[in-house]
Amino acid sequence: TETTIKFQGNEQAWAKILNSSAGTINFAQLPFDHPLYILYSSGTTGLPKSIVHGAGGTLLKHLTEHRYHADVHPGDRMFFFTTCGWMMWNWLVSCLASGATLILYDGAPGFPDIGRMWRLIDEQQITHFGTSPKFLG
Repeated sequence: TETTIKFQGNEQAWAKILNSSAGTINFAQLPFDHPLYILYSSGTTGLPKSIVHGAGGTLLKHLTEHRYHADVHPGDRMFFFTTCGWMMWNWLVSCLASGATLILYDGAPGFPDIGRMWRLIDEQQITHFGTSPKFLG
């Protein structure tokens, strides 16, 4: 069975938010190597180390990996079961630069049963799926 979420009454409908006039959005033009985010090493050889990733280099690297290694192209639909706390999240978001659609899922992958992820792949017509070996085992 699927879970139904009921609103309390003070939330706004997504369509209303999208249709609202937020005004002009001004984007800052930043240097190629401007810090984009910080990821941390695993800490297997000591304390985790912070690694600053630059915007331009990250985008170029991810575009190369998506286009040439993962064969991601406009119209593809990409889903990896992960959290935003793991580096795969950062890699996934960059698939938008290749023209792909990013599919997000919140919840336990095995609820209400272990077939939930496979139904999601079918329902959302996902072309690229990734998960941990433990999920498949």
